Amino acid sequence: MEKLRKNIWWVSQSVSMIAAIVLCVLFYNQAGLDALTYVGWVVLAAGFLLGYLGVASLKEKGGAPEGKSWIQTTTLVYSGVYALVRHPQYLSWVIMSLALILLSQHWATATAGVLAIATMYMQARQDDDTLIEKFGDDYRRYMESVPRMNIVLGAIRLLRPSRNRQ
Repeated sequence: MEKLRKNIWWVSQSVSMIAAIVLCVLFYNQAGLDALTYVGWVVLAAGFLLGYLGVASLKEKGGAPEGKSWIQTTTLVYSGVYALVRHPQYLSWVIMSLALILLSQHWATATAGVLAIATMYMQARQDDDTLIEKFGDDYRRYMESVPRMNIVLGAIRLLRPSRNRQ
């Protein structure tokens, strides 16, 4: 049952994201608000950068066995972008979904984008449970100190002096 639920979320987020991309191409700058398209391109670049940093961190520090995918980490990574948010790849897709909405400026793209954002968030919540099973109390402590996808809060927490840090 758990595997079916995971597959449903994965299919939902894939379909909604693909739909948002296709609709953005079809309805690019539909409202003619050029300033929003410029902002959309910047937001899209930021989303790609965040996703890249997350993957690079897992490749470098995740301890995946030789010849295996970076997804098959064996080590909990809590430095780099993972010191800011627990799920930088999902957050990158959320940011890119927002960018598609800004680039398109059409209700259909906005609908698909909001659905993609909701499914990404739900998948991140579900992955927290999976990671608790995998890493146990270390992941629970990590959850207490690093927000799921709120990068602003993550930066504030990281920069704020803490009595526990030395």
